[in-house]
Amino acid sequence: MHRDLKPMVANLKHESVTILVNSDGLPWTKDGFKASWNKQMNVDAFATLRSRRLVFHGLRKSAVVFLLEAGCTDAEVCAITGQSREMVEHYAKQVNQRRLAATAILKWEAAERKRSKRGRNE
Repeated sequence: MHRDLKPMVANLKHESVTILVNSDGLPWTKDGFKASWNKQMNVDAFATLRSRRLVFHGLRKSAVVFLLEAGCTDAEVCAITGQSREMVEHYAKQVNQRRLAATAILKWEAAERKRSKRGRNE
């Protein structure tokens, strides 16, 4: 459990490992949580989130991306999010593309500096 979440969970009354429960005290179903999320997003206090077009599906995707960017393996991400390896690999393509592109740009710039330096020394 993430260190920022531990104190919040410690203050919750719970009798099982399930943290988020619905009004009946049962674990949320995907559809039930999504419906409640959408209802809550219509409250004025969440106008900022609505304007940023945050969507229910994006919660897990964002978690996957954050974990991958932090250097977690696909298997570690699957263990945390409960998603299939295929879904995590799908999101990993986006993360890996950004990472590979950034590395490629650094190599390109280093090669240009090296060529420029060689040109001045000749």
